[in-house]
Amino acid sequence: TAGAGCHGSDNAEGCLSWRVRVPSAITPKGSTNVTIEADSVPGQWTWTCPTLDGDKVAGTSAFYIKRDQGDPPAKLAESDLGLLAGLYYNHHGDSAGSVKAITCTPEHLSLTYEVNFNAAWDKSSYLDLDLGATAVKPGADARSYHFTPTIDVSTRNAILRPTVTAQKPAASAPHATVTTEAVKVDG
Repeated sequence: TAGAGCHGSDNAEGCLSWRVRVPSAITPKGSTNVTIEADSVPGQWTWTCPTLDGDKVAGTSAFYIKRDQGDPPAKLAESDLGLLAGLYYNHHGDSAGSVKAITCTPEHLSLTYEVNFNAAWDKSSYLDLDLGATAVKPGADARSYHFTPTIDVSTRNAILRPTVTAQKPAASAPHATVTTEAVKVDG
């Protein structure tokens, strides 16, 4: 996915994001550390590390709650993914999480994120980690990109190893178009 440009830049060429969603059900009314380890895929994509010392990966963390049935989730806070960056959701400085440790190179990402789902939030809250990467040769043809992280949650006894695939359609494939018309309001 591409946001404003790509991970805060003005260029979306080759932009790729991998989203890891952390639901509050993993530690209701408590906190835990979520550690994500993942290699990039040679020839497909690399991690986007905007600092020379590797203490940041492009992308964002965001904290959402769902207040009522039928309402869409509300985003309470958003932050970058640099060392010690936190998700502060009110003027008291309460945080839903922060980066505790990070090592980012184009070939490998190691990120430990402390998640805090305190007593104020029920099981309907969650945190999204959108991890920034860059496609090596995006090109005009259809392509598949793969992401196979190792995810360790400190309050659980299981290590997760999901495999995710993103499909990029060919540039020649049909796309939705939106046409706008200038409207003049008299009065």
